[in-house]
Amino acid sequence: MFSTVGVQYEQLNDMRVKFEGSVEQQDDLHAKYDLNLTADNLKVAALQAEEQAETIAEQFLTGILVHGDSPDVLSCCVRSYILT
Repeated sequence: MFSTVGVQYEQLNDMRVKFEGSVEQQDDLHAKYDLNLTADNLKVAALQAEEQAETIAEQFLTGILVHGDSPDVLSCCVRSYILT
């Protein structure tokens, strides 16, 4: 009988350790993909896109940049957002 209780106790401890690991992993993922953080990152990316668009427009209007030379603003900002 003690053997069965000992085995069950070990199984319970193993399950507790796995559960605690899963809870920690869930907390990490929740922090990483928090909606407020995502919204903040999108706002920053939008501001960066706006600034870059203004710079490109100024360069184009002053003749520094000619049609066809402008970088793809949206892809630059999307890449920037994905990397953060």
